[in-house]
Amino acid sequence: MSKNGARRVPLRILKARGSKRALAHSVKDEFDPTPSVPTMPKDMEPEAITEWNRLIGPLKSVLCKTDRQALIVLCQSWADFRYHDRLLRDEGCTVPGGRTGEEISNPRIRVMNDAFDRWFKLARCFGLTPCDRAKVQTLDKSDNEDKDAFLQRIGQRNGR
Repeated sequence: MSKNGARRVPLRILKARGSKRALAHSVKDEFDPTPSVPTMPKDMEPEAITEWNRLIGPLKSVLCKTDRQALIVLCQSWADFRYHDRLLRDEGCTVPGGRTGEEISNPRIRVMNDAFDRWFKLARCFGLTPCDRAKVQTLDKSDNEDKDAFLQRIGQRNGR
């Protein structure tokens, strides 16, 4: 049976967004792995390796070892997109085909679009699109201290 409603947003992301909900509610049973940089597989394509190295720096503080598979698919999807994009430029958007030899849409367009769709879905999960990046705020130490003091005051008022 499927659950209705929006997906639950992890507490770490709520805190990064500065959400009041994250300040007021502490989720004790939430899986919260320790941030660490996952290892890159040895058999990745050169374009995927370039993308991996480009992303590791900005994502270093939020990645965990459990993100490895998603990061691999993200980088490989980008490499696939770039590969098919280059070939499509050489071959053109139409190719001879069909029963009578008329021009048809190049099948590579669909493959390229599928690779981009895979990349885009994962890029949103990692906060790599402008819209998703706007939802994340960085916190400096003073902000964290202010929020901790706020949480303590609320806990004292509620008798905790």
